[in-house]
Amino acid sequence: MSSPSDNNIKLAALIAKVMQDQDLRDSFVKNPDDVLRDAGIEIPANAQVVVAEDGPNHLNIVVPPIKLAES
Repeated sequence: MSSPSDNNIKLAALIAKVMQDQDLRDSFVKNPDDVLRDAGIEIPANAQVVVAEDGPNHLNIVVPPIKLAES
């Protein structure tokens, strides 16, 4: 099992490739789960992966969840 840090490193490398390879980008947009798994990135079974593309007049910003203090 990969650590979250390992997954982050693999994801950063994948995103760099996606930015340079149109075929990989197309595959990633259509089937992100498959591309992530092929890159060795573990996805929790209950996680939903959504890929959003930026455009010249559209910018996506992801706001991470707030980690609530444990009671």
